[in-house]
Amino acid sequence: MVAYGSIIFASDVLLVFEESGVTDFFGSLRQRLCSGRTRARNHKADYLMYLLISDGVIDMYTSVLYRFLERIDTIEDTLTGDRLSTKAYRDLLRVREELKPVYRYMLEVGNLAYQLEQLDTAYISQDVQKRLGRDLTREVELLWDEYKRQRALITELINIHRNNINEATNRIIHRLTIISTVFLPLSFIVGVYGMNFAYMPELEWRYGYLAVWLLILAVAGGMLYFMKRNKWF
Repeated sequence: MVAYGSIIFASDVLLVFEESGVTDFFGSLRQRLCSGRTRARNHKADYLMYLLISDGVIDMYTSVLYRFLERIDTIEDTLTGDRLSTKAYRDLLRVREELKPVYRYMLEVGNLAYQLEQLDTAYISQDVQKRLGRDLTREVELLWDEYKRQRALITELINIHRNNINEATNRIIHRLTIISTVFLPLSFIVGVYGMNFAYMPELEWRYGYLAVWLLILAVAGGMLYFMKRNKWF
């Protein structure tokens, strides 16, 4: 779930408005501030704003991407066990659709970091602007790399699933082709002796029926032996 909010920043004032009913993304930082386990108390509001973006927003997207990665890993394990799993394939497509909007949200975070870095204001110290330009930009780039890696992994799994389907289809066609090839000359034999001509010597021969069966078995066995020897199956 994506949370929406606003930040109002001034010289010594930082107001944060969060959407109600969603996860408290700034809860961890708030606890550290209340317990005194952070150096933010020794800095001005600009440093606190940096921590809110870094420890709140960036950590939120890191957690979101981590949950996506867990789902992708689970689907990958399922596809490994059942290469033709239709449910796993549908789940994979669902993850891909859910991951798409993250691109736009991360783009907004990157633009925010760039604007804050380039912002010419007395409210942000040079030290905080350096952190925005160095640390925050690097963290956003790491998020981008993870996002692209997951997109590539999803594409790879989709291609693997489609290749598995094509491979299974090819195996079925291969078997059907072998069966058709074996029965083609047999159909020719029974077609010849199925003609109702009056003068066919074999029709009145006492052992004609047995001879035809022996011929059919010999032809089928010979063809199967030839295919097996040439490793057609």
